[in-house]
Amino acid sequence: MPAWDYKTVVRPQGEMLSEEQLNLLGTHGFEMVGIVAVSEKVTIVGRQETHTQVHYFFKRPRPAAAAAPPAARAQTPPAPARPPQAQA
Repeated sequence: MPAWDYKTVVRPQGEMLSEEQLNLLGTHGFEMVGIVAVSEKVTIVGRQETHTQVHYFFKRPRPAAAAAPPAARAQTPPAPARPPQAQA
């Protein structure tokens, strides 16, 4: 079964993704699979406004190494723990 990587990009209404930005995502293997506009009413200083954000959804096939079964990934040693930060 194919495994996928997903990416969500959120922009205020009116600030659409440019063709250049979409092409850049495409060069990284992402394909747009959906767009949803989400509106909510908010009250700011006693005045009610509607704010709308546009959610862009992308997916791409996960590379074979990242799509390996959990048992195969478990053989990779964990990254070393970072030393605690000194407090001033």
